[in-house]
Amino acid sequence: MTNSLANRAADLPFLTELCQALPKVELHRHLTGAMPTNAVQHILSEVAPDIAEDALLVTPRVTGDGPEAQERAWQVLMKQCHAVKVASTDDAHLRQLLAAAIEQLALDNVIYCEFRIGIKPQPTKRAYLDTLLDVIHEQRQRFPHTTVRLLLSIARHGDMPYAEENIDVAIDYYTRQPTTSRYMQDTTRDDGGKKRDGRKARCQGDPQQPQLQQPQQTQQAQRPAQQQQQQQQQQQQQQQQQQQQQQQQQQQQQQQQQQQQQQQQQQQQNSRGSQLNSSRKSP
Repeated sequence: MTNSLANRAADLPFLTELCQALPKVELHRHLTGAMPTNAVQHILSEVAPDIAEDALLVTPRVTGDGPEAQERAWQVLMKQCHAVKVASTDDAHLRQLLAAAIEQLALDNVIYCEFRIGIKPQPTKRAYLDTLLDVIHEQRQRFPHTTVRLLLSIARHGDMPYAEENIDVAIDYYTRQPTTSRYMQDTTRDDGGKKRDGRKARCQGDPQQPQLQQPQQTQQAQRPAQQQQQQQQQQQQQQQQQQQQQQQQQQQQQQQQQQQQQQQQQQQQNSRGSQLNSSRKSP
């Protein structure tokens, strides 16, 4: 069945163009696997030539179902991930690779993508995240039809404090601005300027720590739309009331017409009865 479909696809080259032209959505796309291999290999040829070929390894090429095949596939995957990690260590290279990944999404007509990432201390986790947000914002100007968002993971390979830091960063950034813009107001400081632990504050129900919500500007932008929706609902209600009134008026008119018809019929019957009586009395 698979071979037959492949042969049919080869005979119909327009299917490739059709699939590429269709709008697509990618959810939970790993950023490491989204970076173009050619771009990764090009950077590695300059910074780490000895592992440049590892960027071209493809895990599905490992065949077999047993534990040995799974181990080989895992080793290939680890080499790929390590190659991407080395290639994206430098800030300039990270920007280059992420921009290339977003450009490839746009060329494939991906209209929405969520990149799953583990924020890395390069040099700090916040600096690393700011770099990603910068690139996403820049590429948004180039490809406005492609929307990119980030999914932050807790990095299961690290210890508990490492994972907790990721949670704090995610809460902090999402609270300040749940979009891809880096220009956010810091709401994780109290009046005294002391840094607050967003994760613990929420767990304890701290009233001073704002809950995850949309920023004020977003709420203000939504108000006209809400008002318009309310006006539309009111107009619909008024129209329904008018229709009901019209129906009631029509029913009343019909009842009046029926009563008039009944009266006319009664008058006609009375007139006929009178005529019969008169004819009987005449000699």
